[in-house]
Amino acid sequence: MPPCYSYQNNIPTMSERIIAVLSYVTSGIVGIIWLLLATITKSNLKPFLKYHIMQSIFLMLLYYLAAHLLIFILNILAYVPFFNAIISTLNFFLNISLVNLGPFHMSIINIFIFLFIIYLSIGTLRGRYVYIPWVSNVIKGNIF
Repeated sequence: MPPCYSYQNNIPTMSERIIAVLSYVTSGIVGIIWLLLATITKSNLKPFLKYHIMQSIFLMLLYYLAAHLLIFILNILAYVPFFNAIISTLNFFLNISLVNLGPFHMSIINIFIFLFIIYLSIGTLRGRYVYIPWVSNVIKGNIF
């Protein structure tokens, strides 16, 4: 919690909590829309909401960049004979469908991402500043 606000003014309302959760669930899209609306109406966001919106947007960008960088590296390594077999096996086991819920199929990677979003959502609904080791430090350093 930021030290410049008193305890009573720093308690997030339920609507702020829901907006923060929706920002995590939609990979920052609701947060971007909420930031645009706040800019248009020239209103200030409370630190709790600003923290979670910025963190969700930063996580989305970080995930996008990491995924594309990993795809680029794996495509290059696929031409190396020994690594080709290892990469193919890893790709198969990480992307095999473990949970089949009708049209929804979840691999190991999808399950970890889903559990991570649930962790962020529960912490946010409880009114807490959810801490992610490197990401939260970057967000706190740029917001507060």
